[in-house]
Amino acid sequence: MRKRRNPSEKLQVENPEVKARVLAVLQALSGEKSVSEICRETGLQLIQYYKLEGQLLKGMIMAAEASLVRGRRRNSLLESKDLEERNLRLRQEVLRSQSMLRLSRKLFKITGPRRKYGPRMGRPPKAAAPAKAEAVPVTTPAHKE
Repeated sequence: MRKRRNPSEKLQVENPEVKARVLAVLQALSGEKSVSEICRETGLQLIQYYKLEGQLLKGMIMAAEASLVRGRRRNSLLESKDLEERNLRLRQEVLRSQSMLRLSRKLFKITGPRRKYGPRMGRPPKAAAPAKAEAVPVTTPAHKE
């Protein structure tokens, strides 16, 4: 027959007072001891015990939720939405950074690196724009009848 392990053997807590309080709350929750007995043994007041119990229960719930999330595969639809939102945020951040760079260059009159492979993109200056060609009427040759 296997010997049951005591949960306190697995706990690796350096502070013995903390370990005693955690074990006391577990004993009260399991029904081994009453809350008043635990308060007498640990020196806690009743309100302190219930605050401690609430904190420990919240911690246990958070740990249980974390282990469930870790064990499940994520929904691909949710994951794609998360990635789309992240992509949008990153694009906005890039645009913001580019505009900050342009403004700081203008403010400090810093010229950027010259492009090697062609003219600047965008609209040509007005002086260099070619004049509009006049519309020439198209005439068709007259047919002989």
